[in-house]
Amino acid sequence: ARLHQRLKTTMIFVTHDQIEAMTLANRIVVMNKGHIEQVGTPMEVYHFPATRFVAGFIGSPVMNFLSGPLVPSGTDYATLQVADGYELATCIPLAQLSKDQALTAGVRAEHLVVDASSPFVAKADVVERLGERTLVYVTLPDGSFAVAETPRDVDVNPGEKVGLRF
Repeated sequence: ARLHQRLKTTMIFVTHDQIEAMTLANRIVVMNKGHIEQVGTPMEVYHFPATRFVAGFIGSPVMNFLSGPLVPSGTDYATLQVADGYELATCIPLAQLSKDQALTAGVRAEHLVVDASSPFVAKADVVERLGERTLVYVTLPDGSFAVAETPRDVDVNPGEKVGLRF
């Protein structure tokens, strides 16, 4: 990174390490099996992945994917019913979707946090204490897996039930 800043020249760097790409790049080209999936700045690719492949590849830990049917919400935006009947409001206009369409929502770990007051409950499998943040790997009621992040030292142990808030 220092060499790139000092030389002030265009460089092309090929890597399979997405952390290296996010750290060094001004623009990233994400490829999958020889095809370009997305081109953008590191944060554009992170916050607005163009495909599920990009969403699952960029970011650490990987993005959580929650699937389910649409349910009536009384708004102009889609609401997704995920594990255990929990309803997840989205910012996707209903006009863009067919009525019977099932959706898969991508939720980053930092947007799924441990919250004891939440009615959305999962079982903690692994608690990874990293100092500045804690990652809690959970099994959702439907058997799928997710990762939640909290910026504090959360009092959770493997095997315990935890509330999760989006």
